[in-house]
Amino acid sequence: MRYWGLGVFTVGMIAILAGSKGRRGWDVWSRRQRVVCSAGFVLVLAGLALMGPA
Repeated sequence: MRYWGLGVFTVGMIAILAGSKGRRGWDVWSRRQRVVCSAGFVLVLAGLALMGPA
């Protein structure tokens, strides 16, 4: 299950990087960027939960 967790975590991180387009600050993002980054954050959390305890 750790490999699934690592994969989900990686996809979430890529979504955050692609969604933010390198711009910092929630207030300067468009609605689409906010949705993509929020979904990416949820994927990161899910990936960490799937990896389980160290």
